[in-house]
Amino acid sequence: MSERDKTPLGPVIDATQRTFSMMLGATLGDAQVYAGDDGPSQIYEASAVIGFGGSAEGMKGSMILSCPEDVAKGLTRRLLGDDEVDDQAIADALGELVNVIGGSAKPGLRAQGHATLGLSLPTVVVGGGHRVFRKRGVKTWLAVFDSGEIGRVAVQISLDSMPTGDA
Repeated sequence: MSERDKTPLGPVIDATQRTFSMMLGATLGDAQVYAGDDGPSQIYEASAVIGFGGSAEGMKGSMILSCPEDVAKGLTRRLLGDDEVDDQAIADALGELVNVIGGSAKPGLRAQGHATLGLSLPTVVVGGGHRVFRKRGVKTWLAVFDSGEIGRVAVQISLDSMPTGDA
């Protein structure tokens, strides 16, 4: 088992690759992986955020799917099969993608010992210049995919607590 697979990012990377393959017919390939503050901040013009929650002792955190706006438009066109997309269509597409990725990652996160997980409704921000802040001291992992097929996509997971052992 690789170091990546021992962190919460492993199930998230796997879920992201499966979701993009299944829903978009796109291959993401390998990701550049960063943990904590050792990696660049990869928040682009379009970001979908979903919250994770569990038992009082379990995992609490969030996941962000982020990409440049032109990539978000391309993903939306692929998902909807329509050349004409607006901000609402982009928000709907990115929200659906982050929701499916989060749901698909849950079994792998649970297998790592994270307690029962629930997902919040996704929130999507579209437009340049936005920044995302998280609580200080929250452990964060980042995966950046640079696919020639669809462009650059980043997935970040931030957790406020670690496994309880109640898998």
